[in-house]
Amino acid sequence: MGANFLWALAPIWTATEERKAALQQAINDISDAAIAEYEEYYRIFNTDDPAEARAVLFESCMFCEASQCETRDTSDMKLAEMNWRAVITGGLSWGDAPTDAFGPLAIVSTVEEVFELLKSWSAEDEV
Repeated sequence: MGANFLWALAPIWTATEERKAALQQAINDISDAAIAEYEEYYRIFNTDDPAEARAVLFESCMFCEASQCETRDTSDMKLAEMNWRAVITGGLSWGDAPTDAFGPLAIVSTVEEVFELLKSWSAEDEV
């Protein structure tokens, strides 16, 4: 047995007050049942309380905001076919997160409702 390579990516977006409010609304619109399903299947929020899970999700999205995501364990990327920019992290894991940035990026990339919203904003920011 050895280590596994894990990576995660999420859209880089620029926050405005309007976007933060829309993000909070989109997160609030995710049903408690869907939040529970994400937690049961992926164990990404580390809580069974939907309100706490939503707070974790919002903070994870804010980590991907353009002014916040430039850390030593991340890089940004944009492939030729992408009309949006991503923040990426990864590394070897022996059952733990390979980087500090892995958790927030994995959460955002798992929750399709917010991933697609942030991706659309990232594409707008690239224009």
